Amino acid sequence: MLLVYGRALNNGHRARRLYGELYPTRRLPSHDTFANTYRRLREAGKLQHREPGVRGRPLDVAVDERILAAFDDDPTISIRKVATELGFSVWKVWSVLRNHCKHPFHLTPVQGIVEGDFARHKISEDSLLPRVIHDFLTLH
Repeated sequence: MLLVYGRALNNGHRARRLYGELYPTRRLPSHDTFANTYRRLREAGKLQHREPGVRGRPLDVAVDERILAAFDDDPTISIRKVATELGFSVWKVWSVLRNHCKHPFHLTPVQGIVEGDFARHKISEDSLLPRVIHDFLTLH
């Protein structure tokens, strides 16, 4: 890739076109990929982003514990509220929950059925039906 970039005189668009001609069966990298690869080699002296098997950022166990504790204290709390209270981004809170196989949920209040509901509904149905029939017959 770097040889193609040099042959294209450090022009990413030209390097992409030339790379496509030389390697038609390979996936075609973006024009930015050529410049970024060259820059990485110049600055770091190596082509790898990271060491193999190493994640992007080291895990901070204390941060994870604080976020998980907030949800343990109040399982109905929102992710946004936890992020604001603890000073983290919403994405950080989401990723911690996901890494620990936790799934936030929204509490949805529902109307409960209590004793005597059936009788009230039956009464309103009995009083409503004759009015609907009367209105229908008078309109037609």
